[in-house]
Amino acid sequence: MPSTVAERAARLRELVDVRSGDHVMPIDAAIAAGFASAVGAPRRVTAEGEVVAPPTLITRMVSADRPEWYATMGREHLLHIAERQRFHRPLVVGRDLVWQSAITGVRETRGSDGRRLWIVASGYWFRDGATGEPVAEVTRTRAVLDEAA
Repeated sequence: MPSTVAERAARLRELVDVRSGDHVMPIDAAIAAGFASAVGAPRRVTAEGEVVAPPTLITRMVSADRPEWYATMGREHLLHIAERQRFHRPLVVGRDLVWQSAITGVRETRGSDGRRLWIVASGYWFRDGATGEPVAEVTRTRAVLDEAA
């Protein structure tokens, strides 16, 4: 296993555009209700009477089931710097979301203090477990700091 951040970043470059296997996560009613209450989201219902979870619940899902490569970077060196969510349809409570993730880019740069860091972009693609239709896409960007001063 690579031991330095530079070695781990090099390994990440090998994984660019390699999609993970399917992850399956149900949109649980109790979790969605608790999350909605915590973020102050109003209760929403579709025209068909289905309860809709707050869209930001998808961030919780991604955070709860991180890709394997994420753990190899070492949290002490990782900084979340951006996230973008694009929805194709609502998150309906009671349905399963099936999703995949991949690293979409790795580039090296220098911080303002001169330290080396890597910008790691990743993507997450969610689809409805029953229909296979796209539900959402999430892109995340993280900075990984070199542990050497």
